[in-house]
Amino acid sequence: MAKCVLDDSNMSVDEVVVMQVLLAGVKQAVIKRLTDVLTPTELKQNFKEVQAAILEELRIWVKYNCFERTPRAGARNILDSRYVAKWKFVDGKRIIRMRMAMRGFKDWDADSINSYAGTASRASQKVLSSEVACHPDWVMISIDINKAFLQGMTYKEIHELTGEAERTVHFTLPPGSAAVLRLIPGYEDFDERSEVLRCIKPGTGTKDAPRAFSLKLASVTQSPACRMVPTTMDREFEVRHDDGRLVAMQVKHVDDVKMGGETAIVHDIIAKLEVVFGKLAYHKQEFTNCGVHHVQHADGSVEMDQDVYVKALIPIQHESLIGASPEAELGPELTAKFWSLLGALAYALMTQHWLAVYVISLQRVTHKPLIIHVRRLNALIRVVQKTPAHILFRAMNCQRQVEAHSDSGFSKEQEKGYGIRGANIMRKGVERCSGDVVYHLVESQCQSHKHVTRSTFSAETLAAVAAADSLIPVGLTFHEIVHGPCSPSQARRLREEGGYAFNSVLTVDAMSLFAAVAAHTVKVPSEKNLAGHLFWLRELLDRQVINTLQWCDTRDMTADCHTKGSIDRAAILSLMKGIFKFEHETKKYPT
Repeated sequence: MAKCVLDDSNMSVDEVVVMQVLLAGVKQAVIKRLTDVLTPTELKQNFKEVQAAILEELRIWVKYNCFERTPRAGARNILDSRYVAKWKFVDGKRIIRMRMAMRGFKDWDADSINSYAGTASRASQKVLSSEVACHPDWVMISIDINKAFLQGMTYKEIHELTGEAERTVHFTLPPGSAAVLRLIPGYEDFDERSEVLRCIKPGTGTKDAPRAFSLKLASVTQSPACRMVPTTMDREFEVRHDDGRLVAMQVKHVDDVKMGGETAIVHDIIAKLEVVFGKLAYHKQEFTNCGVHHVQHADGSVEMDQDVYVKALIPIQHESLIGASPEAELGPELTAKFWSLLGALAYALMTQHWLAVYVISLQRVTHKPLIIHVRRLNALIRVVQKTPAHILFRAMNCQRQVEAHSDSGFSKEQEKGYGIRGANIMRKGVERCSGDVVYHLVESQCQSHKHVTRSTFSAETLAAVAAADSLIPVGLTFHEIVHGPCSPSQARRLREEGGYAFNSVLTVDAMSLFAAVAAHTVKVPSEKNLAGHLFWLRELLDRQVINTLQWCDTRDMTADCHTKGSIDRAAILSLMKGIFKFEHETKKYPT
Protein backbone atom coordinates (compact mmCIF):
# COMPACT_ATOMS: atom_id res chain seq x y z
CA MET A 1 0.00 0.00 0.00
CA ALA A 2 1.25 3.49 -0.82
CA LYS A 3 2.63 5.15 2.30
CA CYS A 4 0.98 8.44 1.26
CA VAL A 5 -2.39 6.83 2.10
CA LEU A 6 -1.47 4.97 5.27
CA ASP A 7 1.61 3.35 6.72
CA ASP A 8 0.43 -0.27 6.96
CA SER A 9 3.72 -1.75 8.16
CA ASN A 10 2.44 -2.24 11.74
CA MET A 11 -1.03 -3.50 10.93
CA SER A 12 -2.11 -6.92 12.19
CA VAL A 13 -3.86 -9.62 10.19
CA ASP A 14 -7.27 -8.79 11.69
CA GLU A 15 -7.21 -5.14 10.52
CA VAL A 16 -8.28 -3.52 7.27
CA VAL A 17 -8.10 0.05 6.01
CA VAL A 18 -11.21 2.09 5.27
CA MET A 19 -10.84 5.36 3.40
CA GLN A 20 -13.26 8.18 4.22
CA VAL A 21 -13.36 11.15 1.86
CA LEU A 22 -15.05 14.19 3.30
CA LEU A 23 -17.06 16.58 1.13
CA ALA A 24 -14.42 19.22 1.72
CA GLY A 25 -11.93 16.96 -0.02
CA VAL A 26 -10.00 15.81 3.04
CA LYS A 27 -9.19 12.10 3.29
CA GLN A 28 -9.28 10.27 6.61
CA ALA A 29 -7.70 6.88 7.16
CA VAL A 30 -9.35 4.74 9.81
CA ILE A 31 -8.10 1.42 11.16
CA LYS A 32 -11.12 -0.82 11.57
CA ARG A 33 -10.97 -4.18 13.32
CA LEU A 34 -12.59 -7.23 11.83
CA THR A 35 -14.04 -8.01 15.27
CA ASP A 36 -16.53 -5.15 14.97
CA VAL A 37 -20.23 -5.23 15.77
CA LEU A 38 -22.34 -6.86 13.07
CA THR A 39 -24.29 -4.51 10.84
CA PRO A 40 -28.06 -5.01 10.26
CA THR A 41 -27.23 -6.37 6.81
CA GLU A 42 -24.78 -8.91 8.24
CA LEU A 43 -27.36 -10.01 10.79
CA LYS A 44 -29.78 -10.83 7.95
CA GLN A 45 -27.16 -12.46 5.74
CA ASN A 46 -25.98 -14.72 8.58
CA PHE A 47 -29.39 -15.53 10.06
CA LYS A 48 -28.69 -19.23 10.81
CA GLU A 49 -25.35 -18.46 12.46
CA VAL A 50 -26.96 -15.69 14.50
CA GLN A 51 -29.72 -18.00 15.74
CA ALA A 52 -27.14 -20.65 16.66
CA ALA A 53 -25.13 -18.03 18.57
CA ILE A 54 -28.27 -16.92 20.46
CA LEU A 55 -28.98 -20.53 21.45
CA GLU A 56 -25.40 -20.94 22.65
CA GLU A 57 -25.63 -17.75 24.72
CA LEU A 58 -28.89 -18.80 26.39
CA ARG A 59 -27.45 -22.23 27.16
CA ILE A 60 -24.54 -20.56 28.92
CA TRP A 61 -26.91 -18.48 31.08
CA VAL A 62 -28.84 -21.64 31.96
CA LYS A 63 -25.61 -23.55 32.67
CA TYR A 64 -24.54 -20.96 35.25
CA ASN A 65 -28.02 -20.92 36.82
CA CYS A 66 -28.49 -17.22 36.18
CA PHE A 67 -32.30 -17.10 35.98
CA GLU A 68 -35.52 -18.98 36.57
CA ARG A 69 -39.06 -18.76 35.20
CA THR A 70 -41.68 -16.78 37.12
CA PRO A 71 -45.20 -15.49 36.35
CA ARG A 72 -45.35 -12.03 34.85
CA ALA A 73 -48.26 -11.14 37.09
CA GLY A 74 -46.90 -9.59 40.27
CA ALA A 75 -43.30 -9.38 38.98
CA ARG A 76 -41.56 -6.10 39.80
CA ASN A 77 -38.45 -4.36 38.55
CA ILE A 78 -38.62 -5.83 35.04
CA LEU A 79 -35.73 -4.93 32.74
CA ASP A 80 -35.51 -5.54 29.05
CA SER A 81 -32.39 -6.88 27.32
CA ARG A 82 -30.57 -6.83 24.02
CA TYR A 83 -27.82 -8.64 22.18
CA VAL A 84 -24.39 -7.31 21.36
CA ALA A 85 -23.55 -9.07 18.09
CA LYS A 86 -19.82 -9.19 17.37
CA TRP A 87 -17.39 -11.00 15.15
CA LYS A 88 -14.85 -12.98 17.16
CA PHE A 89 -11.79 -15.04 16.30
CA VAL A 90 -11.74 -18.48 17.96
CA ASP A 91 -8.94 -20.89 17.07
CA GLY A 92 -8.23 -18.82 13.96
CA LYS A 93 -11.83 -18.99 12.75
CA ARG A 94 -14.10 -15.94 12.52
CA ILE A 95 -17.41 -16.62 14.29
CA ILE A 96 -20.42 -14.70 15.58
CA ARG A 97 -20.99 -14.11 19.28
CA MET A 98 -24.36 -12.89 20.56
CA ARG A 99 -23.76 -11.57 24.07
CA MET A 100 -26.98 -10.88 25.95
CA ALA A 101 -26.95 -7.84 28.22
CA MET A 102 -29.70 -6.51 30.43
CA ARG A 103 -30.35 -2.78 30.31
CA GLY A 104 -29.28 -2.14 33.87
CA PHE A 105 -29.85 1.61 33.71
CA LYS A 106 -33.60 0.84 33.92
CA ASP A 107 -33.18 -0.92 37.26
CA TRP A 108 -35.44 0.66 39.87
CA ASP A 109 -32.56 0.53 42.37
CA ALA A 110 -29.86 1.70 39.94
CA ASP A 111 -29.11 4.87 41.88
CA SER A 112 -29.04 3.30 45.32
CA ILE A 113 -27.42 -0.13 45.00
CA ASN A 114 -23.83 -0.73 46.06
CA SER A 115 -22.10 -1.42 42.75
CA TYR A 116 -18.47 -0.86 43.81
CA ALA A 117 -16.08 -3.44 42.38
CA GLY A 118 -12.49 -2.75 43.36
CA THR A 119 -9.70 -2.68 40.80
CA ALA A 120 -5.98 -2.85 41.49
CA SER A 121 -4.14 0.47 41.27
CA ARG A 122 -1.55 1.29 38.63
CA ALA A 123 1.18 1.16 41.26
CA SER A 124 0.10 -2.32 42.36
CA GLN A 125 0.24 -3.55 38.77
CA LYS A 126 3.83 -2.34 38.51
CA VAL A 127 4.87 -3.54 41.98
CA LEU A 128 3.89 -7.08 40.99
CA SER A 129 5.97 -6.88 37.81
CA SER A 130 8.84 -5.47 39.84
CA GLU A 131 8.64 -8.26 42.41
CA VAL A 132 8.62 -10.93 39.69
CA ALA A 133 11.84 -9.42 38.30
CA CYS A 134 13.40 -9.76 41.76
CA HIS A 135 12.81 -13.53 41.93
CA PRO A 136 14.68 -15.65 39.35
CA ASP A 137 12.47 -18.68 40.09
CA TRP A 138 9.12 -16.90 39.70
CA VAL A 139 6.70 -17.11 36.80
CA MET A 140 4.19 -14.44 35.74
CA ILE A 141 0.75 -15.43 34.47
CA SER A 142 -2.41 -13.72 33.22
CA ILE A 143 -5.69 -15.51 33.93
CA ASP A 144 -8.89 -15.15 31.90
CA ILE A 145 -12.10 -16.31 33.62
CA ASN A 146 -14.69 -17.18 30.98
CA LYS A 147 -18.13 -15.56 31.36
CA ALA A 148 -17.01 -13.97 34.61
CA PHE A 149 -20.10 -11.81 35.18
CA LEU A 150 -22.32 -14.89 34.97
CA GLN A 151 -20.32 -16.63 37.69
CA GLY A 152 -20.69 -14.09 40.47
CA MET A 153 -22.44 -14.52 43.80
CA THR A 154 -26.20 -14.97 43.84
CA TYR A 155 -28.40 -12.29 45.36
CA LYS A 156 -29.00 -14.64 48.30
CA GLU A 157 -25.25 -15.14 48.86
CA ILE A 158 -24.65 -11.39 48.74
CA HIS A 159 -27.41 -10.93 51.32
CA GLU A 160 -25.88 -13.56 53.62
CA LEU A 161 -22.37 -12.11 53.25
CA THR A 162 -23.13 -8.40 53.60
CA GLY A 163 -26.48 -8.25 55.37
CA GLU A 164 -27.90 -6.14 52.53
CA ALA A 165 -31.52 -6.73 51.54
CA GLU A 166 -31.87 -9.46 48.91
CA ARG A 167 -32.63 -7.80 45.61
CA THR A 168 -35.38 -8.78 43.17
CA VAL A 169 -34.70 -8.28 39.47
CA HIS A 170 -36.68 -9.64 36.52
CA PHE A 171 -36.02 -9.32 32.83
CA THR A 172 -37.46 -10.13 29.43
CA LEU A 173 -35.59 -11.64 26.50
CA PRO A 174 -34.85 -9.66 23.34
CA PRO A 175 -37.62 -9.93 20.70
CA GLY A 176 -37.72 -13.33 19.02
CA SER A 177 -35.52 -15.07 21.60
CA ALA A 178 -38.31 -16.86 23.47
CA ALA A 179 -38.61 -19.33 20.58
CA VAL A 180 -34.91 -20.11 20.93
CA LEU A 181 -35.21 -20.50 24.72
CA ARG A 182 -37.93 -23.12 24.20
CA LEU A 183 -35.27 -25.35 22.58
CA ILE A 184 -33.57 -25.71 25.96
CA PRO A 185 -34.75 -28.47 28.36
CA GLY A 186 -36.97 -27.08 31.10
CA TYR A 187 -38.20 -24.19 29.00
CA GLU A 188 -40.11 -26.08 26.27
CA ASP A 189 -43.43 -24.43 27.22
CA PHE A 190 -42.06 -21.01 28.16
CA ASP A 191 -44.61 -18.31 27.26
CA GLU A 192 -43.19 -14.79 27.12
CA ARG A 193 -46.72 -13.34 27.25
CA SER A 194 -47.40 -14.62 30.77
CA GLU A 195 -43.89 -15.25 32.10
CA VAL A 196 -40.68 -13.34 32.75
CA LEU A 197 -37.27 -14.46 33.97
CA ARG A 198 -36.12 -13.75 37.53
CA CYS A 199 -32.40 -13.15 38.08
CA ILE A 200 -30.90 -15.57 40.59
CA LYS A 201 -27.65 -13.64 40.34
CA PRO A 202 -26.73 -10.30 38.71
CA GLY A 203 -26.36 -10.90 34.99
CA THR A 204 -24.33 -9.11 32.35
CA GLY A 205 -25.52 -5.53 32.06
CA THR A 206 -26.77 -5.10 35.61
CA LYS A 207 -24.94 -2.54 37.69
CA ASP A 208 -24.09 -4.96 40.47
CA ALA A 209 -22.70 -7.75 38.23
CA PRO A 210 -19.04 -6.64 38.56
CA ARG A 211 -19.37 -6.45 42.35
CA ALA A 212 -21.02 -9.87 42.56
CA PHE A 213 -18.15 -11.43 40.63
CA SER A 214 -15.52 -9.51 42.62
CA LEU A 215 -17.00 -10.84 45.87
CA LYS A 216 -17.06 -14.39 44.48
CA LEU A 217 -13.46 -14.22 43.28
CA ALA A 218 -12.28 -12.84 46.64
CA SER A 219 -14.12 -15.59 48.49
CA VAL A 220 -12.03 -18.12 46.56
CA THR A 221 -8.60 -16.45 46.53
CA GLN A 222 -8.82 -15.53 50.22
CA SER A 223 -10.11 -18.95 51.26
CA PRO A 224 -7.98 -21.39 53.33
CA ALA A 225 -7.30 -23.29 50.10
CA CYS A 226 -5.58 -20.39 48.28
CA ARG A 227 -4.42 -18.42 51.37
CA MET A 228 -4.06 -15.08 49.57
CA VAL A 229 -4.35 -12.03 51.85
CA PRO A 230 -5.17 -8.49 50.66
CA THR A 231 -2.68 -5.70 51.35
CA THR A 232 -3.67 -2.69 53.41
CA MET A 233 -3.48 0.01 50.75
CA ASP A 234 -5.02 -2.00 47.89
CA ARG A 235 -7.56 -4.71 48.66
CA GLU A 236 -7.26 -6.03 45.10
CA PHE A 237 -3.53 -6.64 45.56
CA GLU A 238 -3.15 -9.95 47.39
CA VAL A 239 -0.04 -11.74 48.66
CA ARG A 240 0.67 -15.18 50.06
CA HIS A 241 3.37 -16.13 52.55
CA ASP A 242 4.20 -19.74 53.45
CA ASP A 243 6.20 -20.06 56.67
CA GLY A 244 6.99 -16.35 56.54
CA ARG A 245 8.28 -16.52 52.97
CA LEU A 246 6.63 -14.70 50.06
CA VAL A 247 5.59 -17.30 47.48
CA ALA A 248 2.91 -15.61 45.34
CA MET A 249 1.01 -12.39 44.71
CA GLN A 250 -1.74 -11.24 42.40
CA VAL A 251 -3.58 -8.12 41.28
CA LYS A 252 -7.24 -8.18 40.24
CA HIS A 253 -9.01 -5.81 37.87
CA VAL A 254 -12.53 -7.28 38.23
CA ASP A 255 -12.15 -10.35 35.96
CA ASP A 256 -8.60 -9.66 34.74
CA VAL A 257 -6.10 -11.38 37.05
CA LYS A 258 -2.32 -11.07 36.91
CA MET A 259 -0.33 -13.40 39.14
CA GLY A 260 3.31 -13.94 39.97
CA GLY A 261 4.97 -16.50 42.17
CA GLU A 262 6.70 -19.83 42.46
CA THR A 263 5.55 -22.12 39.67
CA ALA A 264 4.12 -24.88 41.87
CA ILE A 265 2.22 -22.40 44.07
CA VAL A 266 0.79 -20.51 41.08
CA HIS A 267 -0.47 -23.70 39.44
CA ASP A 268 -1.95 -24.86 42.73
CA ILE A 269 -3.92 -21.59 43.03
CA ILE A 270 -5.10 -21.92 39.43
CA ALA A 271 -6.31 -25.45 40.18
CA LYS A 272 -8.30 -24.15 43.15
CA LEU A 273 -9.87 -21.44 40.97
CA GLU A 274 -10.81 -24.01 38.32
CA VAL A 275 -12.79 -25.98 40.90
CA VAL A 276 -15.13 -22.98 41.20
CA PHE A 277 -14.95 -21.22 37.82
CA GLY A 278 -14.27 -24.12 35.48
CA LYS A 279 -11.38 -24.48 33.06
CA LEU A 280 -9.34 -21.27 32.92
CA ALA A 281 -7.41 -19.83 30.02
CA TYR A 282 -4.06 -18.50 31.18
CA HIS A 283 -0.91 -17.23 29.52
CA LYS A 284 2.67 -17.42 30.76
CA GLN A 285 5.60 -15.11 30.12
CA GLU A 286 3.89 -13.03 27.41
CA PHE A 287 0.33 -11.71 27.55
CA THR A 288 -1.84 -8.60 27.49
CA ASN A 289 -3.54 -7.65 30.75
CA CYS A 290 -5.73 -4.55 31.15
CA GLY A 291 -4.56 -3.30 27.77
CA VAL A 292 -0.87 -3.51 28.74
CA HIS A 293 1.41 -5.99 26.98
CA HIS A 294 3.72 -7.89 29.38
CA VAL A 295 6.82 -9.93 28.56
CA GLN A 296 8.85 -11.91 31.09
CA HIS A 297 12.22 -12.34 29.43
CA ALA A 298 14.52 -15.34 29.78
CA ASP A 299 16.86 -13.42 32.11
CA GLY A 300 13.97 -12.73 34.51
CA SER A 301 13.36 -9.10 33.57
CA VAL A 302 9.81 -7.93 32.90
CA GLU A 303 8.81 -5.46 30.18
CA MET A 304 5.53 -3.58 29.86
CA ASP A 305 4.24 -1.64 26.85
CA GLN A 306 1.06 -0.37 25.20
CA ASP A 307 2.26 -0.39 21.60
CA VAL A 308 -0.85 -2.06 20.19
CA TYR A 309 -3.20 0.18 22.16
CA VAL A 310 -1.35 3.35 21.18
CA LYS A 311 -1.22 2.46 17.49
CA ALA A 312 -5.00 1.97 17.46
CA LEU A 313 -5.62 5.61 18.44
CA ILE A 314 -6.92 7.68 15.53
CA PRO A 315 -6.10 11.41 15.28
CA ILE A 316 -9.09 13.70 14.82
CA GLN A 317 -9.82 14.62 11.21
CA HIS A 318 -12.73 16.98 10.54
CA GLU A 319 -13.62 19.44 7.83
CA SER A 320 -14.06 22.27 10.34
CA LEU A 321 -10.33 22.04 11.17
CA ILE A 322 -9.35 23.09 7.65
CA GLY A 323 -8.00 26.62 7.66
CA ALA A 324 -9.60 27.38 11.03
CA SER A 325 -8.11 29.94 13.39
CA PRO A 326 -6.14 28.31 16.23
CA GLU A 327 -8.16 30.35 18.75
CA ALA A 328 -11.54 29.33 17.38
CA GLU A 329 -13.77 27.37 19.77
CA LEU A 330 -14.80 23.81 18.97
CA GLY A 331 -18.35 22.87 18.10
CA PRO A 332 -20.23 20.17 20.07
CA GLU A 333 -19.20 17.36 17.70
CA LEU A 334 -15.50 18.19 17.77
CA THR A 335 -15.59 18.77 21.53
CA ALA A 336 -16.97 15.27 22.06
CA LYS A 337 -14.24 13.83 19.80
CA PHE A 338 -11.60 15.81 21.69
CA TRP A 339 -12.80 14.49 25.06
CA SER A 340 -12.92 10.93 23.80
CA LEU A 341 -9.48 10.91 22.22
CA LEU A 342 -7.88 12.73 25.17
CA GLY A 343 -9.37 10.18 27.56
CA ALA A 344 -8.02 7.35 25.42
CA LEU A 345 -4.55 8.92 25.38
CA ALA A 346 -4.67 9.42 29.16
CA TYR A 347 -5.01 5.65 29.59
CA ALA A 348 -1.71 5.28 27.75
CA LEU A 349 -0.05 6.97 30.74
CA MET A 350 0.03 3.49 32.30
CA THR A 351 3.33 3.20 30.44
CA GLN A 352 3.94 6.49 28.60
CA HIS A 353 5.03 8.51 31.65
CA TRP A 354 7.10 10.91 29.55
CA LEU A 355 3.85 12.20 28.03
CA ALA A 356 2.05 13.09 31.24
CA VAL A 357 2.68 16.84 31.42
CA TYR A 358 1.24 17.35 27.93
CA VAL A 359 -1.88 15.33 28.71
CA ILE A 360 -2.43 17.23 31.98
CA SER A 361 -2.08 20.51 30.07
CA LEU A 362 -4.82 19.49 27.63
CA GLN A 363 -7.06 18.17 30.40
CA ARG A 364 -7.11 21.66 31.91
CA VAL A 365 -8.92 23.05 28.85
CA THR A 366 -11.60 20.38 28.44
CA HIS A 367 -14.29 22.83 29.58
CA LYS A 368 -13.62 25.08 26.57
CA PRO A 369 -11.22 23.50 24.04
CA LEU A 370 -10.00 25.40 21.00
CA ILE A 371 -8.83 24.37 17.54
CA ILE A 372 -5.21 24.64 18.65
CA HIS A 373 -5.85 22.05 21.37
CA VAL A 374 -7.13 19.51 18.82
CA ARG A 375 -4.03 20.07 16.73
CA ARG A 376 -1.79 19.60 19.76
CA LEU A 377 -3.63 16.42 20.70
CA ASN A 378 -3.22 15.07 17.18
CA ALA A 379 0.48 15.91 17.32
CA LEU A 380 0.85 14.00 20.60
CA ILE A 381 -0.91 10.97 19.11
CA ARG A 382 1.41 10.91 16.11
CA VAL A 383 4.55 11.32 18.23
CA VAL A 384 3.65 8.54 20.68
CA GLN A 385 2.65 6.24 17.81
CA LYS A 386 5.99 6.83 16.14
CA THR A 387 8.11 6.24 19.24
CA PRO A 388 6.14 4.44 21.99
CA ALA A 389 8.17 3.89 25.16
CA HIS A 390 8.43 0.70 27.23
CA ILE A 391 8.91 0.15 30.97
CA LEU A 392 11.60 -2.37 31.84
CA PHE A 393 11.92 -3.99 35.26
CA ARG A 394 15.43 -5.38 35.13
CA ALA A 395 16.23 -8.68 36.82
CA MET A 396 17.78 -7.53 40.07
CA ASN A 397 18.44 -8.27 43.72
CA CYS A 398 16.41 -5.78 45.73
CA GLN A 399 18.31 -3.51 48.13
CA ARG A 400 15.15 -2.76 50.11
CA GLN A 401 15.18 0.94 49.38
CA VAL A 402 12.40 2.98 47.81
CA GLU A 403 13.01 6.53 46.58
CA ALA A 404 10.74 9.38 45.53
CA HIS A 405 11.88 12.25 43.30
CA SER A 406 9.70 15.33 43.76
CA ASP A 407 9.54 18.45 41.61
CA SER A 408 7.15 21.31 40.96
CA GLY A 409 6.54 23.93 38.32
CA PHE A 410 5.47 27.51 39.03
CA SER A 411 4.92 30.45 36.69
CA LYS A 412 5.39 33.83 38.35
CA GLU A 413 3.69 35.72 35.54
CA GLN A 414 0.26 34.06 35.80
CA GLU A 415 -2.24 35.39 38.33
CA LYS A 416 -4.20 32.25 39.21
CA GLY A 417 -1.60 30.78 41.55
CA TYR A 418 -1.55 27.59 39.46
CA GLY A 419 1.23 25.09 39.95
CA ILE A 420 1.95 21.59 38.74
CA ARG A 421 3.79 18.86 40.59
CA GLY A 422 5.41 15.61 39.60
CA ALA A 423 6.94 12.62 41.34
CA ASN A 424 8.66 9.37 40.44
CA ILE A 425 8.67 6.55 42.99
CA MET A 426 11.25 3.87 42.33
CA ARG A 427 12.70 0.73 43.87
CA LYS A 428 16.47 0.33 44.07
CA GLY A 429 18.44 -2.85 43.44
CA VAL A 430 21.51 -4.45 41.90
CA GLU A 431 21.15 -6.03 38.48
CA ARG A 432 21.87 -9.75 38.63
CA CYS A 433 23.80 -9.98 35.36
CA SER A 434 25.96 -6.84 35.54
CA GLY A 435 26.14 -5.91 39.22
CA ASP A 436 25.14 -2.32 38.40
CA VAL A 437 22.71 -0.31 40.50
CA VAL A 438 19.34 -0.20 38.72
CA TYR A 439 15.84 1.02 39.52
CA HIS A 440 12.25 -0.11 39.01
CA LEU A 441 9.85 2.77 38.35
CA VAL A 442 6.72 1.68 40.24
CA GLU A 443 4.75 4.92 40.23
CA SER A 444 4.83 8.16 38.27
CA GLN A 445 2.68 11.16 39.15
CA CYS A 446 1.88 14.38 37.31
CA GLN A 447 -0.91 16.47 38.80
CA SER A 448 -2.03 20.03 39.37
CA HIS A 449 -1.52 21.43 42.85
CA LYS A 450 -4.69 21.37 44.95
CA HIS A 451 -3.71 24.62 46.66
CA VAL A 452 -2.80 28.05 45.34
CA THR A 453 0.94 28.58 44.98
CA ARG A 454 2.42 32.05 45.21
CA SER A 455 6.12 31.25 44.95
CA THR A 456 8.55 28.59 43.85
CA PHE A 457 9.17 27.71 47.50
CA SER A 458 5.48 27.07 48.19
CA ALA A 459 5.15 25.00 45.01
CA GLU A 460 8.18 22.86 45.89
CA THR A 461 7.04 22.43 49.51
CA LEU A 462 3.54 21.31 48.57
CA ALA A 463 5.00 18.95 45.96
CA ALA A 464 7.36 17.40 48.52
CA VAL A 465 4.49 16.93 50.98
CA ALA A 466 2.41 15.21 48.30
CA ALA A 467 5.36 12.99 47.32
CA ALA A 468 5.88 12.02 50.97
CA ASP A 469 2.17 11.24 51.24
CA SER A 470 2.56 8.85 48.30
CA LEU A 471 5.88 7.40 49.44
CA ILE A 472 4.57 6.24 52.82
CA PRO A 473 1.79 3.95 51.42
CA VAL A 474 4.23 2.47 48.91
CA GLY A 475 6.63 1.80 51.76
CA LEU A 476 3.84 0.05 53.68
CA THR A 477 3.05 -2.13 50.66
CA PHE A 478 6.69 -3.18 50.33
CA HIS A 479 6.79 -3.86 54.08
CA GLU A 480 3.81 -6.19 53.70
CA ILE A 481 5.47 -7.91 50.76
CA VAL A 482 8.37 -8.77 53.04
CA HIS A 483 6.57 -9.53 56.31
CA GLY A 484 2.96 -10.14 55.31
CA PRO A 485 -0.10 -7.86 55.60
CA CYS A 486 -0.36 -5.69 58.71
CA SER A 487 -3.28 -5.22 61.02
CA PRO A 488 -4.66 -1.65 61.25
CA SER A 489 -2.90 -1.14 64.59
CA GLN A 490 0.41 -2.36 63.16
CA ALA A 491 0.05 -0.06 60.15
CA ARG A 492 -0.68 2.87 62.47
CA ARG A 493 2.35 2.10 64.62
CA LEU A 494 4.61 1.96 61.56
CA ARG A 495 3.18 5.27 60.37
CA GLU A 496 3.80 6.92 63.73
CA GLU A 497 7.07 5.30 64.79
CA GLY A 498 8.73 4.10 61.57
CA GLY A 499 10.38 0.73 61.18
CA TYR A 500 9.36 -0.16 57.64
CA ALA A 501 11.22 -3.03 55.97
CA PHE A 502 12.36 -0.69 53.17
CA ASN A 503 14.41 2.44 53.73
CA SER A 504 12.80 5.47 52.09
CA VAL A 505 14.45 8.51 50.49
CA LEU A 506 12.65 11.71 49.47
CA THR A 507 14.65 13.69 46.91
CA VAL A 508 14.03 17.35 46.04
CA ASP A 509 15.96 19.82 43.88
CA ALA A 510 15.01 22.98 45.83
CA MET A 511 17.92 23.91 48.09
CA SER A 512 15.77 26.42 49.98
CA LEU A 513 13.32 23.66 50.95
CA PHE A 514 16.11 21.26 51.90
CA ALA A 515 17.84 23.90 54.02
CA ALA A 516 14.62 24.86 55.80
CA VAL A 517 13.80 21.27 56.78
CA ALA A 518 17.38 20.17 57.54
CA ALA A 519 18.24 23.17 59.74
CA HIS A 520 18.90 22.55 63.46
CA THR A 521 15.63 24.36 64.08
CA VAL A 522 13.18 24.26 61.21
CA LYS A 523 13.11 27.67 59.55
CA VAL A 524 9.69 29.30 59.47
CA PRO A 525 9.22 30.75 55.96
CA SER A 526 7.78 34.15 55.10
CA GLU A 527 4.64 32.35 53.96
CA LYS A 528 3.63 31.30 57.47
CA ASN A 529 0.96 28.88 56.26
CA LEU A 530 3.76 26.63 54.95
CA ALA A 531 5.36 26.21 58.39
CA GLY A 532 3.10 23.30 59.31
CA HIS A 533 4.15 21.42 56.18
CA LEU A 534 7.83 21.90 57.01
CA PHE A 535 7.34 20.73 60.62
CA TRP A 536 5.48 17.67 59.33
CA LEU A 537 8.30 16.73 56.92
CA ARG A 538 10.86 17.16 59.71
CA GLU A 539 8.78 14.98 62.04
CA LEU A 540 8.68 12.19 59.43
CA LEU A 541 12.48 12.32 59.23
CA ASP A 542 13.03 12.49 63.01
CA ARG A 543 10.77 9.48 63.55
CA GLN A 544 12.35 7.64 60.60
CA VAL A 545 9.01 7.19 58.87
CA ILE A 546 10.94 8.58 55.92
CA ASN A 547 14.60 7.83 56.49
CA THR A 548 16.35 10.44 54.36
CA LEU A 549 15.69 13.82 52.76
CA GLN A 550 18.02 14.33 49.82
CA TRP A 551 18.83 17.34 47.69
CA CYS A 552 20.06 16.84 44.13
CA ASP A 553 21.03 19.07 41.26
CA THR A 554 18.13 20.01 38.96
CA ARG A 555 19.98 18.30 36.10
CA ASP A 556 19.59 14.98 37.96
CA MET A 557 15.90 15.43 38.87
CA THR A 558 13.94 12.77 36.98
CA ALA A 559 10.57 14.34 37.94
CA ASP A 560 11.48 17.54 36.09
CA CYS A 561 9.78 16.17 32.97
CA HIS A 562 6.41 16.08 34.77
CA THR A 563 6.39 19.84 35.34
CA LYS A 564 7.97 21.22 32.17
CA GLY A 565 7.15 20.40 28.58
CA SER A 566 10.22 22.01 27.03
CA ILE A 567 12.96 19.87 28.56
CA ASP A 568 14.53 16.75 27.12
CA ARG A 569 12.73 13.52 28.04
CA ALA A 570 15.96 11.47 28.08
CA ALA A 571 16.09 11.22 31.91
CA ILE A 572 12.59 9.78 32.33
CA LEU A 573 12.98 7.46 29.33
CA SER A 574 16.23 6.16 30.82
CA LEU A 575 14.59 5.68 34.22
CA MET A 576 11.73 3.75 32.60
CA LYS A 577 14.41 1.35 31.37
CA GLY A 578 15.84 1.04 34.88
CA ILE A 579 18.88 3.27 34.42
CA PHE A 580 19.57 6.26 36.67
CA LYS A 581 22.64 7.74 38.30
CA PHE A 582 23.35 11.01 40.11
CA GLU A 583 25.92 12.82 38.01
CA HIS A 584 26.29 15.82 40.29
CA GLU A 585 26.64 16.61 44.01
CA THR A 586 23.92 15.54 46.44
CA LYS A 587 23.23 16.42 50.07
CA LYS A 588 21.40 14.33 52.66
CA TYR A 589 19.62 14.82 55.95
CA PRO A 590 20.27 13.17 58.31
CA THR A 591 23.85 12.98 57.10
